[in-house]
Amino acid sequence: MRKAGILLPVFSLPNRFGIGCFSQEAYDFIDFLHDSKQSYWQVLPLGPTGDAFSPYDPMSSFAGNPIYIDIDTLVRKGLLKHSDIPKDIPCNSYDTFGRYIRNSEVKDLKMQLLRKAYSNFTADNSFSQFIDENSYWIEDTALFYALSRHFGSTDWHNWPQDIRYRRMSAVIYYSAKLIEDYNFFRWTQYEFFSEWNDILSYAHSRNVDIVGDMPIYTSYQGADCWSHPEIFQLDADLKYTDVSGCPPDAFSSIGQKWNNPLYNWHNRKDTFTWWGERIRQNFRMFDVLRIDHFRGLESYYSIPAGDDTALNGHWEKGPGMSLFNYLATTIGNHRYFAEDLGYITPEVRHLLDETGFPGMKVLQFAFDSDLHNPYLPHNYTENCVVYTGTHDNNTLRGWFNEQNEYRIQFIYDYLDDHRDVLNGTLDVSSVNEDNICDIMIHMAQLSIADTCIIPIQDYLELDRRARNNVPSIAEGNWNWQLRDDYMTHELSERIKKITVMAERA
Repeated sequence: MRKAGILLPVFSLPNRFGIGCFSQEAYDFIDFLHDSKQSYWQVLPLGPTGDAFSPYDPMSSFAGNPIYIDIDTLVRKGLLKHSDIPKDIPCNSYDTFGRYIRNSEVKDLKMQLLRKAYSNFTADNSFSQFIDENSYWIEDTALFYALSRHFGSTDWHNWPQDIRYRRMSAVIYYSAKLIEDYNFFRWTQYEFFSEWNDILSYAHSRNVDIVGDMPIYTSYQGADCWSHPEIFQLDADLKYTDVSGCPPDAFSSIGQKWNNPLYNWHNRKDTFTWWGERIRQNFRMFDVLRIDHFRGLESYYSIPAGDDTALNGHWEKGPGMSLFNYLATTIGNHRYFAEDLGYITPEVRHLLDETGFPGMKVLQFAFDSDLHNPYLPHNYTENCVVYTGTHDNNTLRGWFNEQNEYRIQFIYDYLDDHRDVLNGTLDVSSVNEDNICDIMIHMAQLSIADTCIIPIQDYLELDRRARNNVPSIAEGNWNWQLRDDYMTHELSERIKKITVMAERA
């Protein structure tokens, strides 16, 4: 069945506290999707982040980021008073293309308010049930959080040796000593998932499914690596010698060095068990799961930890189909999207065919070679998800403004020679920055791909200032936020029109 959706990170929702969260604006956006005849809301990972605020370098593969907890909801629950909220809320930076989140200031404010709310919380049976249902991860992650605050760093390799190696006497000692922070973290997770489950239920009531996004890796300075060192490639001193990344590609001429620990696939029992619990947790939260860097499960790129770039990396074999057979047996069949971008070999294509998961087609990659380019619409099969761009891409308008004359001419010639890709819906006498978004959105929507996902920035025709991420640049990302006046009835009607025309409603 043909379907369409919109990509919008939760943090990009409008909100008076400076960052998008599980507030009324999330419900309003679901209504917007329903009115626009969209079937999917695709979000970015929702896990707790480090200092760079990247959702793809999570401090836990199971926990939720407390920054998404809605302050107004806590007021309605009686855990906060209006008088608890300071008058001077950190302001965003503004321009005509959006607002920009001041992440550090927003995090500090929200954590202060969450501490105050927790002081008014009384545990009940539902809290106890939540802790029991999440026992696989929540105790270890809560202790990691408490230890991080106690030692002033998430760099657990510099903690005292007894707790670094998780000796039982140290675990017992610190669990008692840090009980307040330990319990505070457990409450934040209870509140996070309570609010998210309400959003998920509301989305279903409006016939909207939520597409989650799972990073393939997790942070070295995070709870997963500390609590399960046996499933990662660490030496006897619990240090990594090689790290994750990818070779040079369309995003970076020197490759990308991500610095995540690599999985110990030779320890199949423990690593598969952890992956099974992780996937199970994701499908409690989402209807469909996008697996980021899917090709890393066939073969992964291993980079010497001491290198500055990814140029000296090499490929190692991953678990392949054995992992997906294990998941199907243990947690059942679910809906996945596979992020199969980058260096794709016949072996990766074979694995994708075996799983049956739809891969991704990105129109921004379609015009840099020739007519055999797999991202051009005439080369699609139905079992794929077409995007104008992803969270790592520039916006369409920004991308177009950076193209050379050859690529712009290629776009025009392609449209002239393949008028069927637009079904005669647009009169394209020229290609320019004022019509490129309309052209590419029509091209994606009218393609034979079963699923079409468009970043909201492209419907809004915003330039590069609305970009979410520039790969290989660590700072200044993940801070674009919608303005309150962007989600208009006129925009909804425009999105609905092309969605109905493409028979995706």
